[in-house]
Amino acid sequence: MNYLAMHGKHVENAEEFNDRLALFDAVDWMIEEQNAQGNNYMLGHNKFSDLRYDEQQAMKGFIRREIDVESRKYQWFDDESAGSEYIDWIAAGAVTPVKDQGACGSCWAFSGTGGLEGAHQIATGNLVAFSEQQLVDCSTHSGCGGADSHDAFVYWESAFAETEAAYPYVSGNREIKSRCTYSKGDATHVETTGWAYVTENNVT
Repeated sequence: MNYLAMHGKHVENAEEFNDRLALFDAVDWMIEEQNAQGNNYMLGHNKFSDLRYDEQQAMKGFIRREIDVESRKYQWFDDESAGSEYIDWIAAGAVTPVKDQGACGSCWAFSGTGGLEGAHQIATGNLVAFSEQQLVDCSTHSGCGGADSHDAFVYWESAFAETEAAYPYVSGNREIKSRCTYSKGDATHVETTGWAYVTENNVT
């Protein structure tokens, strides 16, 4: 009951309550088992602990695009020559606090803003939270229906990124895109001039 209250969850009847409780118990057992192993991390419950696998999958919004690997914009870099010195980008101030996409399949937008936020901070020293809602509403793609993070950068080639403060995220509760209210006057002057995919575990 504390879990339901903490996450603002509602169940329709006793049958659903028992079904959700069984799912929660299975996750709780896994958490306890993992935490008892003395790992260098600790697991805990979140709002997904009583959801079925299909419900969790429905909240994801990644759609892989066919990528033209010959194109300049979609080059794959695999250069290990830059060294392997460990960098904690959170400690370096290049990562915004954890965000929540809610029930909207907008992970692609959050991935896009995360990339832009980090690149902008590394270039300028100024960490700015950019607007996922701008991408969901104004990109030509399907908003909550899923996309790929490169769709965010395609959009930013024709528009400046607005800040999260100026264009706050609301689709997490509505589960749909809103009317695009992009305002060049409210936007930053952060330009996207190019991007590239990198290979897994690439140190560059």
